[in-house]
Amino acid sequence: MAWRDAHVGIAYESGRRLSVKVSPDAGICPDLVSELAVAARELAPHLVTAYLKEVAAEFHSYYNAERFLVEDPVTQRARLALAAAAGQAIRNGLAVLGISAPEKM
Repeated sequence: MAWRDAHVGIAYESGRRLSVKVSPDAGICPDLVSELAVAARELAPHLVTAYLKEVAAEFHSYYNAERFLVEDPVTQRARLALAAAAGQAIRNGLAVLGISAPEKM
C-alpha cells in the first residue's frame, strides 16, 4: 500500500497527529529531517531525542485509541502502515544517535 493511500483509515485526531510527524516522502520523514538539521546546526542531539519522544507519545495515544485488526482491509492496512512508519521514524532517529533499537520488546 502506498503511503498516500493510507490516510483513508486514519480517522481520529491521534492518528492524524502521528501521521503528520512520520509521513514519509520518498522514504524520508520531513519532521525528522528538519529536527536533524537543527540538531546538527546547533550541536544539540537532545532535539532528536525530544522528537523521538513526541513520536512515541503520539503512537502510544494512537495505539490506545484504535483497533488495528479490523474487518475493513483498507482501514486495517492504513493503520498498520502508520504503525510501521512510526516505528521506522523511531529506528532512523535512534540510528542517527548511535542507539540500536530492539526488534521487539
